[in-house]
Amino acid sequence: YSEDHDAREMMLHSLLGALLVWLNRQYLPARIAEDKAERKRSVMRHFSRLIESHYREHMPLIEYSRLVGLSATHLNYLCREFYGCSALGVLHQRLMLEARRNLQYTSMTIAQLSDYLGFTDAAYFSRFFRRYNGESPKAFRKNIK
Repeated sequence: YSEDHDAREMMLHSLLGALLVWLNRQYLPARIAEDKAERKRSVMRHFSRLIESHYREHMPLIEYSRLVGLSATHLNYLCREFYGCSALGVLHQRLMLEARRNLQYTSMTIAQLSDYLGFTDAAYFSRFFRRYNGESPKAFRKNIK
């Protein structure tokens, strides 16, 4: 700011623009959706962002529903409408995606992966994985190589 380098003015305008966008996002209330379908989509986008941020924490479903401002029953209803499964099913699908991804692309042990995904016990993680994937994590890793 204090020195007169090339494109100084352009840089200041860019930084000011970024600051104004950030401030606008911080202080303007979220637009109220006019129609019911848009409100539903908005809630599901919020739920998806929460899952992405917290799937490793194993938060109870009631906490997710509280954060999106719905009852757990209504959140389940919307998840069935949008995803074809319950809200818990959506959470489990996200965990399974990350588990498969890590088994395929990393060299983490099953115990390390279990810990990384927030499971307290590697045996419980293996049972969880087998229930949703039809095979153990070890067999999955062996089959993809």
